[in-house]
Amino acid sequence: MASRSTGQTAALAVAAVTTVAATYYVQRLVTKYGIAGTARLIWEGDHLPTEVRESMDSLDEIEGVSIPKEERVLEKIEVTVETARLNTVDGPVFTTNTGGKNPTDDVVLSAGGDNEVLSQYPHLRTDISTLSYRLDKLAATADSAQSHGNVEVKRRKKQLSSIIVKMMERTDALMAACGTSR
Repeated sequence: MASRSTGQTAALAVAAVTTVAATYYVQRLVTKYGIAGTARLIWEGDHLPTEVRESMDSLDEIEGVSIPKEERVLEKIEVTVETARLNTVDGPVFTTNTGGKNPTDDVVLSAGGDNEVLSQYPHLRTDISTLSYRLDKLAATADSAQSHGNVEVKRRKKQLSSIIVKMMERTDALMAACGTSR
């Protein structure tokens, strides 16, 4: 019977642990990405095919850069419109008699209004129109990303389109509030 040295035993133990860990890691990758995706990940460093990666990168750009930028612009415009509305509240107020028996049925009309907002901030019409145009372009860019049958790309496109549509609705509400048309 041959006896092994402590160094040989340690080397075998390390090799066994490494083999088990590598097998577990590869098994997890195969479960997550499939055999082709795992081979691509090991060989190329990315589990996605090139055309799907391009679509994902495009969606990443929209999600990480474009949407936050346009969200900040939209919030700035919303604050400006709200500020203008609040500033017009202090203007003269007129009451019209609706003919009801109760004076609380009378309609209160402010001298301000939509045109008052635009007169205080004439750049708003251009800012809102520009934002609307950029959101339309952003939606077109998100829609033009090809999924190539990848479920994750389809899911992200749907998610980003939903976010952009909500921003467009807010922009349309601002247009209506300021009396501008799309």
